[in-house]
Amino acid sequence: MKASPEERRESMRALESLLAKSEKAAGKLPPAGWSGRMLAANVRALRLAGALMRGERAAAFTADDLAEALAAIDDMVARTARAQELPGLGASSRTLLKRRLAALRTAREMIEDKPSHLKEHHENPFEARV
Repeated sequence: MKASPEERRESMRALESLLAKSEKAAGKLPPAGWSGRMLAANVRALRLAGALMRGERAAAFTADDLAEALAAIDDMVARTARAQELPGLGASSRTLLKRRLAALRTAREMIEDKPSHLKEHHENPFEARV
């Protein structure tokens, strides 16, 4: 099911918030460690998804960029869904997770809708610099 314009705006706000928090956290982690690499991949995926939601051209991304972003978003969706199941979450935490999950699913939809005949190589402006 395609997201409505209002759902896309809400998703964009949630993604921007998640991206800002992820970038801040990435600056505190060693980039060579597992968590630093995972967070860097998440940041790249969120930047790519945000660019697509803002209507930037899909041709700016390679098929590899999209595949990497999908893998990172799938991981974020799974972790967010598991977090929703945790007992003892307050109403505000549940609302945050619900919005974040909807945003990640919208991001996944946007990435999947892009054509597979994209550039093979390019300078990636969304590369995480963490």
